[in-house]
Amino acid sequence: LKEAKERLDILKLSDEERIDYDNYIKDWRDYNSLTVSNYEAGKAIGEANKEEYAQIKAKEQQLEMAKRCLAKGMPVEDIAEVTKLDVETIKAMQL
Repeated sequence: LKEAKERLDILKLSDEERIDYDNYIKDWRDYNSLTVSNYEAGKAIGEANKEEYAQIKAKEQQLEMAKRCLAKGMPVEDIAEVTKLDVETIKAMQL
């Protein structure tokens, strides 16, 4: 019933008012569509950044563990096995 009243109100508008109303509705729909699209794009970027951040954090943890192992005098090959870092990276940390 409310929808029917709104439709009737629109039909009562003059031609100029109806054009203005139609333009307003079109702009409103475009704005909402753009907002949803931007939200989805931002969400996708955020997810990608979250994954990249997790990888960086994991690498930092590997390097920190390697530093501690080196400080304890562990052999480079054992550190490489435990941390999954390559031997060259660990040797470079010794310098």
